[in-house]
Amino acid sequence: MPGNKRKNLTPSLFSDSTEVALNGSKLALARFTEKKLVPSEVFESLSDILLESENLYPGIDLWFRDKVIPGLRNGRRVAYVLFYEGKAIAESIVKYSTHTKICSMRVDPQFQNKGLGPFLFNQIASELDNSIKTVHFTAPESLVDERAGLFDDLGFVFQGTSKKKYRQGIDELVFKGETALFKRNSVNLIAKKISKNFLGGSRKGILISVKPSHIEKILTGEKVIELRRKFSSDNKGCIALLYATQPIGKVLGDALIKDVIIEKPARVWRDFQGFLGCSKQEFDDYTKGADTISALLLDQVSKYPHPFEWDQVMQTFTDISRPPQSFQFIPSPSLSFWGSLAFSSNKEKKENTVKQFSLGF
Repeated sequence: MPGNKRKNLTPSLFSDSTEVALNGSKLALARFTEKKLVPSEVFESLSDILLESENLYPGIDLWFRDKVIPGLRNGRRVAYVLFYEGKAIAESIVKYSTHTKICSMRVDPQFQNKGLGPFLFNQIASELDNSIKTVHFTAPESLVDERAGLFDDLGFVFQGTSKKKYRQGIDELVFKGETALFKRNSVNLIAKKISKNFLGGSRKGILISVKPSHIEKILTGEKVIELRRKFSSDNKGCIALLYATQPIGKVLGDALIKDVIIEKPARVWRDFQGFLGCSKQEFDDYTKGADTISALLLDQVSKYPHPFEWDQVMQTFTDISRPPQSFQFIPSPSLSFWGSLAFSSNKEKKENTVKQFSLGF
């Protein structure tokens, strides 16, 4: 595929979205199923990144042609390609059944050790329902020496040596995990490991409470300015997780706080009234008695297809026990692209929708 095509390509995370900017990172996921027409650029990207392993796995091109492609067409296999700023950086192929097998996992070497491994494992775990009892995979002995700790953290147990050898002279070791344990451990692991440095470092995060009527306007773009009676300009550049207060009680999306303007209420209304998403009476009621008010300029707003339940927020951020009245800083680690997890929190499982992604194999 020509370089200019790949450079400009940002596939949708799901079929009903055209571009996804998660927490300031243009992270997108293309998904292969037998029911959807896959753009040729995406298919070529899967082929390209998978076949880069041919020197390690002789014959992988034949496996891709004879097993993967037919499996994708008949729905017995599902493949994902993960993109960053239009570049394919990871792939994964899963063959799922009562005992699901992760067939292929790969992250571009320059993107390894960035926390993508735990992230992608979490995506796989999120799609496994109660009908799936175990998950297994094989890994070369050389890789196991590097990743054993990760496998242990996720609840995978060494089962022995595979009869098949994909690399000449190197044993393939078999690992298996119980689905329930894998699902639970993957959430805990991502809270510990993802945040450190994804593509150059993490952003600070805050959890901000917003009325349901206002948050809907933020997510649709009608409201671009969120008001706070007190908010430091030092928080410019933070990622704001948008928590809709009761009766919704869920995190519905996130946004980048592009700027913080602190001014007298009258001036804020004069300059930004068309972006506040509220009436003059609502504005006056909120700012009554305040000498200055903080106007948070929101950018790169992401609406989560599957919002976070409050118990998921508490599980991810153990120092948070109740929704904040206004806002609360997310404790370290801040999970700079934790919003991506929202795409894996759908509890309504659809037929043949096991998600899987490339780790660092």
